[in-house]
Amino acid sequence: MVASIQDAGQKINENVSELNEVTDTVNQMCSDNSATSQQLAAGMQETAATTVTINENVSQIKGEAETINAMAEEGAKEFRNCYGSCFTASYQDCHRKQ
Repeated sequence: MVASIQDAGQKINENVSELNEVTDTVNQMCSDNSATSQQLAAGMQETAATTVTINENVSQIKGEAETINAMAEEGAKEFRNCYGSCFTASYQDCHRKQ
């Protein structure tokens, strides 16, 4: 009976040692997960900041494109005015010579 108690005690000790090893492994994995979560959070903050910058740049580009479009329309209007005047003058000159 004493031998059975000793064997049971030995088995309990082995199980406790194995449980300690598993607990250490789980603890290490939790620490790794915590570090990964912190890195992920930092990455998400950087992504959010970059998104804000991109949105600001897109707004600025859109504004500049609208300015370019307005300038192009004004240039086309000026060209039509100038070309129309030149064409009319040339046409009149051509018909006077005949």
